[in-house]
Amino acid sequence: IEDCDDFNRFDDPTIIDNWTKQAGDWHIQNAKLAPERVAEWQIITFDNSELTNGTARGRFLFGSGTDLRFAGLIARYTTTNSGLQVKLQNQSTSNQWSNLFVSENGSNIWGVSEDFGTDVFMEATYSGTDLQINLDTNRDGIWDHNYTVTTNTTSSGLNGCSGYGLA
Repeated sequence: IEDCDDFNRFDDPTIIDNWTKQAGDWHIQNAKLAPERVAEWQIITFDNSELTNGTARGRFLFGSGTDLRFAGLIARYTTTNSGLQVKLQNQSTSNQWSNLFVSENGSNIWGVSEDFGTDVFMEATYSGTDLQINLDTNRDGIWDHNYTVTTNTTSSGLNGCSGYGLA
């Protein structure tokens, strides 16, 4: 997502040019895309980003607190509960990203628990049934974690972001 928009513009609580809010409410705050801090799924897609195979990238900041939250990349999105989602999440009272999940059509198909920190650059490359996930958790430009997941969803769809309960 960083490749298509750096969000370097004035804070705006309602209008986000080139993006479509699919679920929830999103805004620009401090040059970052942010969902409202509510306990509901939120999805936003980048306009005209429909791809069958491609790469999505984004930087995910944890913020403060220990309440349940997740943030992730969306690929091959067509409607709610469709496509692929790669999300960082905290569990129980963790104050950092402590889990990585892959969801396909609304259901988790893969996951790993590990301390990923509070500032993660994530890349998800999808081609056919292959999904390659790379994480840079110390922000030095070198991938610290690499995962390969097999998916069944191969149709084209939009790229975007997801969130839940984020500050």
